[in-house]
Amino acid sequence: MIEKIKNSKLTKIISVLLVISLFADIIYPNTAFALTGGPSQPEVQSFQPVGTSDMVDLFSGDFKYNIPLIDVGGYPINISYNSGIGMDQEASWVGLGWNINPGAITRNMRGLPDDFSGDLIEKEFSMKENKTYGVTIGVGAEIAGYDGLSLNFSLGIRYNNYTGYATERSGGINYSMGSKTSMTAGLSLTSSSDGGLGISPSLSFSAKMESAESANVSGSLSFGATINSRAGLQYINMGVGVSQSVADDPTTAKNDESGTVGSLNGGVGKSFGVKTYVPSIDMPMKNSTYTLNGKLGGTLFSIDGSVSLSGYYSKQILAKKEDKVPAYGYMYSEKSGMSSNALLDFNREKDGAFSRNTPALPLTNFSYDIFSVAGQGVGGTYRPFRSDLGVIYDRSVSNTSDSYNVGLDVKLGNTAQGGGNVTVVDVNTTTGKWTNSDHLSSRIPFNSKQLDDDFEPYYFKQVGEKAVDEDDMYASIVTDDAVMFQLVEKGGLEVHVNNNLVKSIEGVSESTLNESNSKRKERQKRNQDVSVVTKAEYLTCALDNSLYTEFSSFAKEHHIAEMSILRPDGSRYVYGLPVYNKIKHEVTFSIDGTKDGNNEISYSSTDASTDNENGKDNYYSKTKVPPYAHSYMLTAVLSHDYIDITGDG
Repeated sequence: MIEKIKNSKLTKIISVLLVISLFADIIYPNTAFALTGGPSQPEVQSFQPVGTSDMVDLFSGDFKYNIPLIDVGGYPINISYNSGIGMDQEASWVGLGWNINPGAITRNMRGLPDDFSGDLIEKEFSMKENKTYGVTIGVGAEIAGYDGLSLNFSLGIRYNNYTGYATERSGGINYSMGSKTSMTAGLSLTSSSDGGLGISPSLSFSAKMESAESANVSGSLSFGATINSRAGLQYINMGVGVSQSVADDPTTAKNDESGTVGSLNGGVGKSFGVKTYVPSIDMPMKNSTYTLNGKLGGTLFSIDGSVSLSGYYSKQILAKKEDKVPAYGYMYSEKSGMSSNALLDFNREKDGAFSRNTPALPLTNFSYDIFSVAGQGVGGTYRPFRSDLGVIYDRSVSNTSDSYNVGLDVKLGNTAQGGGNVTVVDVNTTTGKWTNSDHLSSRIPFNSKQLDDDFEPYYFKQVGEKAVDEDDMYASIVTDDAVMFQLVEKGGLEVHVNNNLVKSIEGVSESTLNESNSKRKERQKRNQDVSVVTKAEYLTCALDNSLYTEFSSFAKEHHIAEMSILRPDGSRYVYGLPVYNKIKHEVTFSIDGTKDGNNEISYSSTDASTDNENGKDNYYSKTKVPPYAHSYMLTAVLSHDYIDITGDG
């Protein structure tokens, strides 16, 4: 039987695939990403129950050893050893691989710490200014005064401080015919050393119909496309339009001196060059463009010709290199007050660019923290849940774009002609929460805890715990059916969102949410209760408030200071001493890539700062997360019949 398995074709195929996978990992190892939970201490990263007797891990083969040490009031303390030493593992206070851990709750931070309420996250960002200089010279011609046929050609050179020099060439031909019924066809060719060859054909029709003495009706149809030799088909668009114009004086209606009183236009376009994912905007940018155009024309042997010269300069710079943003964790979502500058604790699954044809928008999820409980006789993984619904949004970031254009045209001949123009365009682009036409946010706000009210904004429950949910809030969101908030088109680009839930875009309202039915009226049932006490409540609500003097100076009043687990048998485990990460920096910067004799790349303090001058972009990014508790140490274990007679714990 074994020989058959060894000699089978399937076994050989599997063996070959495993060998290929092994060599692929050796030659091209998988990228390793940093943990998002933040740094911690080795003393709280591992826990071994006192009753462990197996000396070999049956799964990995690692050697394990467990030695009971002492008994404190019936609670055992032990020292343990595990031989599975990792490359980045740190030694605890009793040695590498050894540990004494009576019990702790460790936080796996996801996104922002859940107990942040306005804590400032500092951002430093720097990159070299992106500058482009360019000059273009072009020629154009019309034959025998016939402006229906025109030719043009241009040649240019540009320099970008990121990509260097590049040449660009373009040419085109346009032909139009007809008056009341006209057709225009065009073909444009562009070629550059860094962008490849681009072809843009276009075709349009228009027709004018006289419907009355004082009215004109016209229609149009257009088609266009863009093809690139490197990117392929990039864009296709079609458009159609109908307009009606009426003149105050019927005698002028046929002379196109009428005013447009009504029009209907529509179009559809499909872009094939949209990138799958786009990075989020962290820091505001300023974009400036300056253009100077000159054109000289004349007539020679029935050929109208022209020569044009254009110069341009564009610049993109950071609006600011430093920023401080107030952050609000999952537990304090209501504290943001819908501030446009607030940073909320959520992320989007497969976030990226979207268009009209995108089948589904990315899913938005709160990035709540995970709390792992360890102790003799207790354990499990817990997470916070909110008791209400609310609206979350991106913080507001604005980018400005300024464009300045000066043009001068001169035509020589029997009669000299000239003209000029100055164009100034100022554009401000803002990303952030939906403010205009938002009839939803104010009706389903996040709620705070009120005095003499049993409502709890958040609560902790074991991950995966099943519970019967009979609260009315569940019925108000149409139970387990897929629903969406109703969007109402008001014409043009204006769309309103309201608090009606529908099952489809054209569907009728299934339910209407408001502040009353978008939160729980009763507390969620759970088998094992987890209660938390903040630093502000510690002196009056904690089990042992004498530990208050042991707190880190970085602890803030709204931070969690104590967590307690109430087991089903009535015993209570109290974790009342938070351990803090004082500072956390996430830094990325460019280096010159020069290796020393040890095949290592060194860098200086200047490289890891906004004064970085390495690489093409002098990139430097640093995010500073303020202090937060990464663990809570076990401070007391209470029996089911414990009574605090004196009230001091």
